[in-house]
Amino acid sequence: MENGSLARRYARALTLLVKEEGTLESSVQEIQKLASIFHSHQELLKTLGESAYPLAERQALLGEIADRLALSVPVRHFMFLLLDKNRIFAFHEIEREIERLQDEILGIVRVEVTSPSPLSKDFLKRAEQFVAQKTKKKPIFQEKIDPSLIGGVVLRQGGILYDGSVRTEIRKLKDELMGSH
Repeated sequence: MENGSLARRYARALTLLVKEEGTLESSVQEIQKLASIFHSHQELLKTLGESAYPLAERQALLGEIADRLALSVPVRHFMFLLLDKNRIFAFHEIEREIERLQDEILGIVRVEVTSPSPLSKDFLKRAEQFVAQKTKKKPIFQEKIDPSLIGGVVLRQGGILYDGSVRTEIRKLKDELMGSH
């Protein structure tokens, strides 16, 4: 089975369960906390997925992690399911899919905002209104600084790009001038 479809299936199962229980946001935060730990300590996830270690030892390790993080019952059971079904290797993909599903359920759209310098709160508010009008969703911005833009701003949401950068305008002007000769 392809990892993407596997991640979607498992993510959807957990997301629907915790949504029904009314614990979607706290459960996603727990998954994100686990992801952060697995990013910081990559050997943990490798060890959990390594079938050379007895399952009981890997379960004990996961139990200790779950206890230290005080994971809720649904997230704890979900993690043990991934371990028992040898799907722990797909954890990071599943985590990304869970976050995407949460955004979908809550009507959130994530937008990367790139500019040559930090943007004013007023500009961000207008950009938020623009994106909300276009997507009919609440935007959450991730700001990036790129001095090569010279001026203007680039908004990227999924596969959609709104490029209002000076760099792009100069490139268009150059192409136009080169094409006229």
